[in-house]
Amino acid sequence: MIGDPILTSDRITAAVGHLGLLVLSSFGFIVPLLLRDRQREPGGWLDFQLLQAVAWNVLQPVYFLLVILLEGIGLVVALLLLSARPGGLTVPQIGWAVAVFAAIFALAGLLYALAAVCGVLACLLGRNFHYPWLGGRLQRYLTAEGETETRIARLLAAMAHAAILIPLTGMLLPLWNLLQRAGRSAWSRFQALQTLLYQGIGLAVGLLLIATAWLAALPVIIFAGEITTAYKLGTLSFQQFLVFVPLFLYLLLAGAALLLAPLYQTLGLVAAVRVLRGKEYRYPLIGCWLAR
Repeated sequence: MIGDPILTSDRITAAVGHLGLLVLSSFGFIVPLLLRDRQREPGGWLDFQLLQAVAWNVLQPVYFLLVILLEGIGLVVALLLLSARPGGLTVPQIGWAVAVFAAIFALAGLLYALAAVCGVLACLLGRNFHYPWLGGRLQRYLTAEGETETRIARLLAAMAHAAILIPLTGMLLPLWNLLQRAGRSAWSRFQALQTLLYQGIGLAVGLLLIATAWLAALPVIIFAGEITTAYKLGTLSFQQFLVFVPLFLYLLLAGAALLLAPLYQTLGLVAAVRVLRGKEYRYPLIGCWLAR
């Protein structure tokens, strides 16, 4: 349990789990997951350190989205204040504002990495390290009343849903849950399977849009010279105009996909919150189909 004497091997293992976040970035969570599968005591100090390393990595996109949002608001306010001054807004002022924006974003990235560095050092010293904002809440959640294994299963399922914010590599987390310990119960298997299928469909749609982009633009590229000449001469025919139709249709579909992307990710976050609270969640259509 947390608070018991910590073995040197456990200290090194926990430190490596935190270090994986620095080395592998957006899919650093795979390191603490691999290490956790080898540890002996679910709910102990080592398990807690590895679980919070997974959570810290999965929530990385949320952290940077908040940074961008706050910076964006600050940048707009600064530009509005500068434009209201006598002489208006100048190009050097815009350049300085953008430079400050980039510098603050880089600083936020360094702070995020510094937290993982602190985790490595604290674990090597045998301390009960907590990530800012996350660690204390996670420890209270895991040590609350109820079976520890059940809470851990909920946490891993919730992290798999939240991994929808990590493009491509985020699918490794529900896949891991499906294949490893968290996939042993029927509930965990269902959550992992529907998460994997939901994120897989989203990834397939995204890749399909990328793959078909050049097909939609190909007719325009092939007939670009002929169309340009006809346009300059004022002899552009209806048949030549039809060359643009595939590109227009593609842009409409791509635009619709971009508008639906926030809803797609929001459903994953809603699922994460509900599962973490011990409530049932099924994705529209997919969850109901799997439950049949």
